[in-house]
Amino acid sequence: MCYVFVFSELHYLPQTAYINETTYLLCGYAETAITPVDWFYYNPAQYNSDEIFIIDGGYVVLDTVFNNRLNISGSTLIINDVKPDDTGLYLCHENAGFGEEHGVNITVKGKLIERKVGATSRTG
Repeated sequence: MCYVFVFSELHYLPQTAYINETTYLLCGYAETAITPVDWFYYNPAQYNSDEIFIIDGGYVVLDTVFNNRLNISGSTLIINDVKPDDTGLYLCHENAGFGEEHGVNITVKGKLIERKVGATSRTG
């Protein structure tokens, strides 16, 4: 008897978030994700950093790192008032940790500035 194991590489979806904005992280295909979900956060810029367990079974369990800026809606993680330190990898585990794993790799950039065409400024 011969067994063949096939391992598929987990691909992390890239996502850009902007400082002071709200960003929504989908757990895989959010409409088909098996809830409740667990979310973990990992910041590779911090040496010797471990994953931080932030959502357990659909409930926020650790928000001290994010200063009460996290919410969950179904399987979607919501980060309010995005900060530069929110950059990193967010891992979602369906079915309270017993289902599929999905990843979102967040890059935080400066807030977009809207310029009005033809606007002038006056001083004095």
